[in-house]
Amino acid sequence: FMYLPMESLRDVLSEITRLCTQPSLCVYDPVPGDDAYGRMMVRNLAHARIARRGCAMKFFTDVRSYLSLLADCGWGEHSVGCTMMQAYGTVVPEVCRKIVDIGGRSLVEGGDGMLDELEEWEIIMKHYALIVAEAGLDQSDTKEELCALLPGRTNVVGF
Repeated sequence: FMYLPMESLRDVLSEITRLCTQPSLCVYDPVPGDDAYGRMMVRNLAHARIARRGCAMKFFTDVRSYLSLLADCGWGEHSVGCTMMQAYGTVVPEVCRKIVDIGGRSLVEGGDGMLDELEEWEIIMKHYALIVAEAGLDQSDTKEELCALLPGRTNVVGF
């Protein structure tokens, strides 16, 4: 999403809901936000001439801004999303998170050399989003049905 011109993105999302009877969408996209890391992300992409004037990335400050755009383009109330850090904390089962944190020394913290700093990993995870949406649902359908992939799980995206 974020690399497209905002007007083109709006047109594409609206056209999908107009042409398809029950479209689904899954998006994994950066969320630059308005902090030092996000501003650096935008500057680096602009320097590489990836981020062009009018591109959508400048409008996405958080997950809610993505969800708001989807609602404006006909995706209605059937959109959910979270940062990857939120997903890690709620979607990844605790037993799996414990495997990563063996003996108090997380693989993320350098136990296996993956990343030197836990803080760096958390910053990166907070700047990427997972968004799931569906359009064309009747009033009896609910957001819970959209994300009911594993019954009994309660988290920000439902699986």
